[in-house]
Amino acid sequence: MTENQSIIKEIIDEGCFRVGEFMLKSGKVSPFYIDLRRLVSNPDLQYRVAGLYADLLKEIDFARIAGIPMAAIPITTCISLQMKKPMIYPRLDKKGHGSGNIIEGVYKEGEKVVMVDDLITTGKSKFEAVEILRNAGLVVTDLVVLLERGMNVREELSEMGITLHSYYHVNDFVEAAFSMGLVTREYRAEILRFVKEG
Repeated sequence: MTENQSIIKEIIDEGCFRVGEFMLKSGKVSPFYIDLRRLVSNPDLQYRVAGLYADLLKEIDFARIAGIPMAAIPITTCISLQMKKPMIYPRLDKKGHGSGNIIEGVYKEGEKVVMVDDLITTGKSKFEAVEILRNAGLVVTDLVVLLERGMNVREELSEMGITLHSYYHVNDFVEAAFSMGLVTREYRAEILRFVKEG
């Protein structure tokens, strides 16, 4: 088993990939659910997953890492510490008290920022984050995620001048779950069909 396969198996064992019927924000019922927020309870695994992000980030020129709230804040913090790169994060809901910051952390206008999130399906929160960061004078051209769940979002991001970098596609997790005996051949086909149809 390769290191990549081993990490996928550990992520699944952590309960981050589950099968069943799950209502999505869109109103659709999905035959699977991905919850990478559970990684915060396994520091060793989260550290290794942060290393996967670091592998992708080494190929990108940037001054700061911008974690997209809320799911990506813990992993972005871990990546920031590993790579010794400063971190910021946009507030998708502006603070109504204190300093009223729309972006937390220190940054300078004109700096290149790479966005980080746990996964991507439709890209809605990413589009909001891009707008906030760019309105603050930051240069945003790249988004790095662990897992690409959707099929059509790359084109939409490209139209905004954003290049998507993902370590895994959800199909990698489906195949791993199948090889682990967690889903039948028929259920695997159902999930893959759901992913393809978007």
